[in-house]
Amino acid sequence: MLESQKKKHSGVNLDAAPQYSEPRFGINLYYATLGIGFFSTLEYRFSVGISTTPVEVIAFLAMGLYLLHSLLEKHHWTQSLFACYSDNRPVFFYIFWIILAVFLGLFLRQSLTTFFLFRDLLSGFIAYLLIASHINTNKRIRYFILSYLAGSFIHLLIGVSQALTGGPQLVEENWAVGAKMDPSGGFVSGHLVRGLFNHPNGYAGFFMPILILVAAALIYKWYESQSEKYCLILLLLMTLFSMHSTYAKGAFMWSSLGITFLLIPKILDRWRFYLGLFALVAGVSGLIIYSLNAYNSSGGALGTIETRLQLTEAALTAMQQDPYIYLFGDGQRGAFALSRYFSHIEYPNAHNGIVNIAVFYGFPALFFYLWASLKTLMNLSQIAKLYEGINRTLSIAMFSCILASLANYYFEPHTQNPWQIQFFIFLGLSVSIARLTIDKRWKLR
Repeated sequence: MLESQKKKHSGVNLDAAPQYSEPRFGINLYYATLGIGFFSTLEYRFSVGISTTPVEVIAFLAMGLYLLHSLLEKHHWTQSLFACYSDNRPVFFYIFWIILAVFLGLFLRQSLTTFFLFRDLLSGFIAYLLIASHINTNKRIRYFILSYLAGSFIHLLIGVSQALTGGPQLVEENWAVGAKMDPSGGFVSGHLVRGLFNHPNGYAGFFMPILILVAAALIYKWYESQSEKYCLILLLLMTLFSMHSTYAKGAFMWSSLGITFLLIPKILDRWRFYLGLFALVAGVSGLIIYSLNAYNSSGGALGTIETRLQLTEAALTAMQQDPYIYLFGDGQRGAFALSRYFSHIEYPNAHNGIVNIAVFYGFPALFFYLWASLKTLMNLSQIAKLYEGINRTLSIAMFSCILASLANYYFEPHTQNPWQIQFFIFLGLSVSIARLTIDKRWKLR
């Protein structure tokens, strides 16, 4: 009976699950996957003929090694790919639809916009495949998280330095930073933290789920020594301090939401998914209503919500004027052209990561994206309900990170890199946790 419950709630086809082994020809993609975890937190663009980032270089090199490994290990790639497909089909539907949108954009509209967006997306999908395939023991999950936090620590050092001294400023500042407001509604006059981003909101949005992850490590006592505990406390303090110096209000609100779901007692685990869905909808709606009412009555910093809604309206209007965008996206030019009529600024997208997916790739892509996200949240909540131990706490942490990220995406255009890779990392880790929890055959022998 328990086995049938496991199969029912996991979303994993146990009968189709292959048993993985270490590569036999000196190609160890596990270390490349750790590299993706480390460098995904360090978004620094450089040019080698084309603009790229360290994590993109590692991801594409790893994919090349993966294809080479597939040639040496007969049928390995088909088994691995099918297993990943079985775990979360909507992720693959999302990618396939975007590939279709890219080809149609190239041949029907002679547009490269969607192609370049897909190039960014592809590195995130590669990260998802590698994590789902090679982060396949609890020990490896631990080392991946440590690698991810180590990269975060380096980025946090830059952020803390910017908060204290104003530098170093390694990335050109976005023009909108000059209009950044503090909670009282006045323009920020002190040092603003941007890290390796061009805007403080990007930094805060990226470190928001990292704050939740570090809090989970401390709450659930994932550390194995006192020195690890003190390092986690240091990371927590650095993250809080640097995020505070971004003056990003929403990131703290959604961080609080995620940490709240870390603290939900086990008696409520059976309702975790529905509570999360309610909190997501109520939180987004409530913030919009409260912000608009507060701004209309007394002004202040919350008026940025109104601008965001105006930009979203402009993007949706562009879609109404061009039905092609409904199905296959490529609506950035239309959104940019209309933004000046709906708001006081010109902006090339909806300033809303969720709506942007429809603007970039069409509504079917948005449907698959939300389906994949909700399916993952459902599976994680079922693991929290049915199981005990480390995998239960890992599933709760991933649930909280994904939930808070989805809420933040509604107000920020954070469904592109590096936030996009970060989201795929959480999806990949969720698959790994489900496999380890539900089916012990996935462990390396």
